[in-house]
Amino acid sequence: MSHVVEEVDGEFVLPIAGFVCSEAHDGDELILRSADSTDEAWVSGSQVGEDLIRQLVERDARVVEAGVTRDSTLQIAFDDGSSIENPAMDEVEAWEVRGPGYVVAIAVPGGGEPAVWDATSEMRIVHPGEPLPAQVETMCEAYGLLPTGEFEFRLTMGRREAIELHPPKAPELNRSNMIRFVLPSEPSSEPHAPWWRRRRTREGEGT
Repeated sequence: MSHVVEEVDGEFVLPIAGFVCSEAHDGDELILRSADSTDEAWVSGSQVGEDLIRQLVERDARVVEAGVTRDSTLQIAFDDGSSIENPAMDEVEAWEVRGPGYVVAIAVPGGGEPAVWDATSEMRIVHPGEPLPAQVETMCEAYGLLPTGEFEFRLTMGRREAIELHPPKAPELNRSNMIRFVLPSEPSSEPHAPWWRRRRTREGEGT
């Protein structure tokens, strides 16, 4: 099934209506599962704490509607009357929804429109020796990194330009060995993945 984030009346509607709060992961991530398929979504955020997650899972709370506003406030309403409302933050990504399928939505630091990926996003494998996408070149310049092999390139579907880089043949809902970069962006913490290395700038520098 292809999962798409629709923009309706200025809000990004996440395709997780009907999903059930099923499990807590590491205490601070809520796993939602579809009652009709094997699809799942992972939700984390500054306002998604252990107590709330435990209560939602214990009640098997079901998502009635879920969306993101243009100022990157995550809003999820459940059938038991409870809800999540998580605004953006200045310095960090305040929340993330990953899944179902290729769907990813995040509040980028500083707010503004969220970064969103879905089944309509550009995705392709970049092989060694091929020209790098312009967005990847920007990231390489910012962090002094170079790929060590082929990788999967995923570009956001909305107006907020961002990329995710994954190992080749990564699953749709991939949560490991992944790099995310939002443009425009000032270098912050260096992204890490085993299939990238630091670019050599002078003899003896780099890895």
